[in-house]
Amino acid sequence: MSCAENPPRAAPRAAQAQEEPVKLDPTIVEAHRLPNERLETDAQARKEIDRIPGGVEIVGEKDIRETKTSNLRDALEFVPGVLVRPRFGAEESQLSIRGSGIRNNFHVRGVNLLMNSFPYGNADGFSDFESLELLSVKRIEVYKGANALRFGANTLGGAINFITFTGRDAPIITFTGRDAPAFSIRSEFGSFDYFKNSISGAFVSEPFDGYIGLTDTELKGYRAHSEQVRRRVYSNVGYAFEDGSSLRLDFIYANVKETLPGSLTREQFEQNPTQANAEFVAQGAERNYNYFYPAVTYRKPVGEAQLVEWLTQFNYQDLDHPLPFAVIDDRTYNYGSEVRYLNDVEFMGQANRLTIGLQYYGTSQADRQYANDGGARGETTKDDRNSATSIGPASASTARSSSCSPTA
Repeated sequence: MSCAENPPRAAPRAAQAQEEPVKLDPTIVEAHRLPNERLETDAQARKEIDRIPGGVEIVGEKDIRETKTSNLRDALEFVPGVLVRPRFGAEESQLSIRGSGIRNNFHVRGVNLLMNSFPYGNADGFSDFESLELLSVKRIEVYKGANALRFGANTLGGAINFITFTGRDAPIITFTGRDAPAFSIRSEFGSFDYFKNSISGAFVSEPFDGYIGLTDTELKGYRAHSEQVRRRVYSNVGYAFEDGSSLRLDFIYANVKETLPGSLTREQFEQNPTQANAEFVAQGAERNYNYFYPAVTYRKPVGEAQLVEWLTQFNYQDLDHPLPFAVIDDRTYNYGSEVRYLNDVEFMGQANRLTIGLQYYGTSQADRQYANDGGARGETTKDDRNSATSIGPASASTARSSSCSPTA
C-alpha cells in the first residue's frame, strides 16, 4: 500500500496574524535623593559626587586599606592637585590643594577639613588632622576650590571630607550572623621599626548599631631622634527612629608622642641624611598631646524630599611641645554647632537640590610658653589667651587675642 504525500496543514489563523505591539509613551520615575552620606557605599557616593560639575575626587575604602595608612599622604598621594608632605617624616604634615595654604610648613590653612560633612578643626581654620585614624575612615571626598561651597567652605583650596564607618557598614568578619558583634584584626610592619596594630568591632541590633576601632602605631623613623607613638580610639553609636530620623554619637581619643629631629643644612644632609639637628636633640624637641572629641548628630525628615541635619561637637587638646626656642604648653577648646535644611523637590520642572545652613564655631586657647632649659621648663615667657569665632555660611569670622604679663 502506498502512502500519498500529505499536504501541509494550514496554520491557525491566530498564529498567522502578527499582533501589532502596543506602543506606550515612556515613563520616567525618579526617586528623590537626600542620601545619608554615612551609610552610602563607595559606588553610591561616587554617583552622588559626580553631580558636581567641577574638580572632585573620591578615595574609596579599598584604596585606603591597601596603603600602609601611616599618615594622610599614603591615602591622598595620587589625587591630582593635593599635596601632603609629612614634617621630619612624622605625621605633622603640610597639606595643600592647588597651592592654597602652601606657606604653612605644617598643619593646614586654606583647606577646610570635614568629618562626616561637618567642620573638623579650629574656628580660625587651623587644623590638627593627625588625630583621626585612617583605618576608621571608609572614604575620603576631595572638593577642590568652590566645589566645597555646599559645606560652607570659605577657603580657596576647598575641602576634604572624611566619612567614617558605622556599625552598619564596617569591614568586619563574622561567622554568627550580622546581628551579633563581629571583629577585625589588622597588623602591619615595615622598615625603620614600623609597626601598626588595629582591632575593630561592630554590631547591629535594631534599632541600634555601633562601631569601635583601636589602633597603636609605632615608628622609629629613618632619622635619629624621630620616634613616633600614636594610639587612637574611634567609636560611634547610632539609633534609627521609626519615622526615618536617626541619632548618632561619635567619640575620638588620641594620644600622640613624637620626637622631632629638626632641619638640616644642605651640607649636613649630604654628609649624613639620617642625623638629627644637634640643637633639637640637646633641647629635647618633642610634640606630645592628648585629644578628646565627642559629637552628636541628628537627622530628621520634615516632608517630601526635605530634611534637617544638626550637629554639635566639642574637642579638647592638651599639647606639650618642647622646641629649641621655647616649651609650648597649649590647652585648646573647640566647640560648635551647625544646622542644615536640605530640599530635593523639583523646581520649575527641573531637578533641584537646595542646601541652607548656619554654622557657629568657636575656639579658646590657653597659650603658655616657657624657656627651654635642656628640655625642662624654665621661666614663663608667654601667657596668652587666644580665641576665634567663625560664623557661616556668610563666611564672616573674627579672631582676637589677649595677653597678660607672665608675672601677673
